[in-house]
Amino acid sequence: MGTLAEWMLLGAFSHFAVFVHGELNNYASQIASGFAGLFVLLAAIEYYQSGPIRGILRATAYFGAYQLGLLGSIVVYRVYFHRLRNFPGPLAMSTTQFWSVYRAAMVGRNYAELLILHREHGDFVRVALRSYQSRIRTQVDLLIARIKELSSPPSSPQTPVNATQEINYFAFDLMADLTFSHSFNMLTTGEMNDIMRIVHRGQRILGVFSHIPWIYNIAARVPGFITRQFAEATNRMIKERRKSLAELQDEIAPLVQGNQFDMMQKYPFLESVIQEALRLIPPVSRGGERVTPKEGMVIAGKWVPGDVVVRVPCYTISRGE
Repeated sequence: MGTLAEWMLLGAFSHFAVFVHGELNNYASQIASGFAGLFVLLAAIEYYQSGPIRGILRATAYFGAYQLGLLGSIVVYRVYFHRLRNFPGPLAMSTTQFWSVYRAAMVGRNYAELLILHREHGDFVRVALRSYQSRIRTQVDLLIARIKELSSPPSSPQTPVNATQEINYFAFDLMADLTFSHSFNMLTTGEMNDIMRIVHRGQRILGVFSHIPWIYNIAARVPGFITRQFAEATNRMIKERRKSLAELQDEIAPLVQGNQFDMMQKYPFLESVIQEALRLIPPVSRGGERVTPKEGMVIAGKWVPGDVVVRVPCYTISRGE
């Protein structure tokens, strides 16, 4: 059966022969089944050669050596040979995403964690491995299979397909998978999810009231219409700064007394309060993502390889020096 060192070398070889090429998230179940089958095969061979207890122990040792070689090769590659190895960041984050999962579970404030990392490492931080592309591919494959199934049923070939509905299912399934790590499975079941149904109801309401735009001006003055979290946070921050609170009260007092608000008139302090609140509490703290072109590009004077996900976190850049 070979030595433990040979099994470790086999694990390292399998990494460079198979696992380093592309994203294999879609094949996680097949890979796990393959590992389980390998262990069972080793245990069966050693069982007949060495007996039950000794056979299980030897099979476990061989399998453990293989996994140690595989994982060791993955860590060494990601730390010393990966194309993003020159970008700074925590060592654990550059080798596995389980560290990010652990920090998210323990802290629950990813945007604040990212701010700390940027202050420690600078403008560029390597925080995760690319993993969302495989999820997109999975949903695209489901969409294509769904359209093929609906367009050519056995009973009635060349049947028209409601493409709008299926693309909506695809979009909501993908957003749910990327956001909640759990798809709504609308492409699989062919049934609309409750969340999608609520969104569609909201769109119908907008369509009805779009003919009377003045209704929005009335609704905008109804308490609670503005985003509650943003209003509460702004109110809390301004109360913590008594001098700023006094200046704001002096500026808006005539508006309250006269019950008038001239959109053409400038209210510099009020605008400053709103802009500062948006800076400190951005609605999208995580920031948008972009993928670099295949030929790569220079960002802020630093070369970034192609096909790399780059994100500019709003919460972090709003607190730059």
